Amino acid sequence: MIKALTKFFIIPAVLLASLAIPGCVKKTSSPVIARVGNTVLTVEDLLNCIPPEYIDQISKEENIKFVKQWIDTELLYREAISRKFDKDPHIKKRLHQMKKDLLAAEIINRSTFPIEKTSISKSAISDYFKQHQSLF
Repeated sequence: MIKALTKFFIIPAVLLASLAIPGCVKKTSSPVIARVGNTVLTVEDLLNCIPPEYIDQISKEENIKFVKQWIDTELLYREAISRKFDKDPHIKKRLHQMKKDLLAAEIINRSTFPIEKTSISKSAISDYFKQHQSLF
């Protein structure tokens, strides 16, 4: 059951989040897990990619796999930008279609599974990290 949920919900969420993360350089007090150039992945970023109801079910190996995937994605993203793939008309068209698909899926998700806005304090993130360091 968990593998099915991971395959169909968590992995796509993580992949979509990884598309957003490369361009973000945040100033945060959350511990840094990985760095590629000036771009960092923090504990907060990692936790934000995992639905709250699954956070205690993610293993250390899955966290490590995510971090490795994030690093690979960031390196490949940088290479694609250096080769000016983002200027290619076919890539622009595909990105536009992906954006439409993502927004269409999001409207369905939010209509079907309304999400309550919750906020996690920086101290709660730090406390979680300290209590679960073995997972990172």
